[in-house]
This record gives sequence, C-alpha cells and structure tokens, in this order.
Amino acid sequence: MPNPERTSSELTEFEIRWNPRSFWWNVLVLFVLFLVYTTTAALASGSYRLLGVAGGILFGVMVPYAGLAGAKQLRRRPMAVALNEFGVTLDRHDPVAWETIREVHLGRVRPHLLFFLHPLNYVAFLPKQASDPHSLTASHRGNT
Repeated sequence: MPNPERTSSELTEFEIRWNPRSFWWNVLVLFVLFLVYTTTAALASGSYRLLGVAGGILFGVMVPYAGLAGAKQLRRRPMAVALNEFGVTLDRHDPVAWETIREVHLGRVRPHLLFFLHPLNYVAFLPKQASDPHSLTASHRGNT
C-alpha cells in the first residue's frame, strides 16, 4: 500500500539480509561435534582417544572463532543484497545497473548435502551479455 507521506524523491530499497538463525545452527553443529570428540577422548582408548583429542582441539578452536567471526560479520554487514531504483548491490561488490540485467530468477533448490534437509531459496540476476553463454547451463540455473 502506498504511503502518502513518502515522496518520489525518497530512496526506496529492498534488502535481502544474511540469515542469523542459519548461522547459529551451524555454530551449534560445530559445538555438538566438539562434544562428541571430547566425549570420545574421555571414554575411548588407543587410537580413538588420540582421534578424540585431536578433534576436540580442532573444534574447540573452531567454535569460538566461528561464533565471534560470524557475529562480527552479521553486525558489520547484515545485508547480502540491496535492490533499489538504480540497480542491485551485492555485499562487497560494486552496484550493477538494472539496464545490464536481462532477467531475475527466483526459485528453490533442494540441496544434495546431508545437513540441509529443507530447500534453499535463491535469487539469480542474469546479465544481458554473458562473457561465456555456455556457462549458464540448466544445472546452474535451476528448475523454475
């Protein structure tokens, strides 16, 4: 619904933000792996104990690093993509004008990975002139 207080000279923008819930689930999985390895180190013997100690050290370093680095990233750059009347701005990239974009695809992809049980959403901005048109195969575009 249009807002009568908004003038046409105001910049309207649509933002796609990083998903912090997905990020924290990844940190939780790393923490669970840390617990599994430390339990293995405490209860197992022989080479399994060595494997548990090595995994515990690895994940013991990764969990705080991933948590702090990810939280800092989400705070500093919460926006992944911004769309406005001038074009599209992707995180850490120069803006792209709408005149250079041929089509926009919205869709869902079912990942083939073990930990991704739900389909993922994607947005694809296809350029008017691709440097290599054969790189845009059906497997890369998805089924929409």
